[in-house]
Amino acid sequence: GTRKPPNNWLSAFQGSAWTWSDVRKQYYLHQFAAGQPDLNYRSSALQEEMKNVLRFWLKLGVDGIRIDTIPNLIEDSRFLDEPKIPNTGLPDTDPGTLQHIYTADQDETYDILKSWRQVLDSSNGTKKIILTEAWTSLPLTIKYYTYGSNVPFNFMFINQLGNWSTPLDFKRVIDRYLNSIPSGQQANWVVGNHDSHRSGSRYGEQRANQIPMLAAVLPGVGVLYNGDEIGMIDRQLTWAETVDPAGCNAGPSRYNVTSRDPERTPFQWDATNNAGFTTGNKTWLPVHPNYKTLNLAAQKGVSTSHYGLTKQLVLLKKDQIIRTGSTQLVVIGNDALGVVRRLDFSRTVVLLINFTNKQLKVDASSWLNIPEVMSVYVASVGSKITPGSRVNTAALNLPAAASIILK
Repeated sequence: GTRKPPNNWLSAFQGSAWTWSDVRKQYYLHQFAAGQPDLNYRSSALQEEMKNVLRFWLKLGVDGIRIDTIPNLIEDSRFLDEPKIPNTGLPDTDPGTLQHIYTADQDETYDILKSWRQVLDSSNGTKKIILTEAWTSLPLTIKYYTYGSNVPFNFMFINQLGNWSTPLDFKRVIDRYLNSIPSGQQANWVVGNHDSHRSGSRYGEQRANQIPMLAAVLPGVGVLYNGDEIGMIDRQLTWAETVDPAGCNAGPSRYNVTSRDPERTPFQWDATNNAGFTTGNKTWLPVHPNYKTLNLAAQKGVSTSHYGLTKQLVLLKKDQIIRTGSTQLVVIGNDALGVVRRLDFSRTVVLLINFTNKQLKVDASSWLNIPEVMSVYVASVGSKITPGSRVNTAALNLPAAASIILK
């Protein structure tokens, strides 16, 4: 008879999640690329072997682990077909056509994580960190804290908010998340990663600093993607230049929808050949053509550059007011967002974001109940606001699309 895969499960990179092996005369499962076969985490022997892998690295002195795509660790053992989502407009080979109720977010995944937490906790020395990557719902993301993750990545700035979002959207989503964090745990804010368009491309180059500044002022851990610190943006690639399996498997008509190559171009170190990334003739992905002017070397020593701003944000993150102060988000007249951090009412740090493409005059003093005179700590690149200058918060001019931090 005709060979058929065990069920309708689809790979995240298009097509069936099952590939036939002529050697074994069996299908094997791969939720991602065919060259990435899934391990059987229902095997106790495999689970123990993975713990041994952790022990190996702990002996070498690692301080923690990052677990990629943890929701896909284990699958439902009944191998049932996943329900189809009607009217998606996508090809039948696209994973977006199925509800992934049997291939993701299984209860046993959390138990496996807990066992790994126990291995890390049994090692000597400092407490070890676990970071988990899970593109899932807020309740299931928060659940990872309970089972041992210190940083269950919060992707709200990527998959819930965008350049279309209003200040109220930001306030609602951020408040909901902060109110969900278990007592004693830290929030986190992912600015960008290798699976998503760069922050400056998602929000627009004028607003490239908005998300890094939010991640710095909000309580908890900020997570930058390499290149965010110098304001790198996506590079559009041709079909011939595409190498990401997610793009290649989608074909020439849809590769630009699914490929992650645009955000993965080489880091732009300087203005030399290949942006100083390599002395080789060719890079895996082509360098963005803006590297001659947008590169680390050009920004070093320039306090108002993306890099200069990032250095100041890192320093701010260590400030006690950011570590332990109270947090309040205020929507200012539908056009701006204020984030106020206070410590014992003696010190205040304020972030103001203009969501419009026009200059705003804001009475931040009244809206946010802050001092009438404050100093500019940093301002977004291109805003022409001078760090260190004193401003009247009762009549504050916020340039178009600008973000500013006051102390």
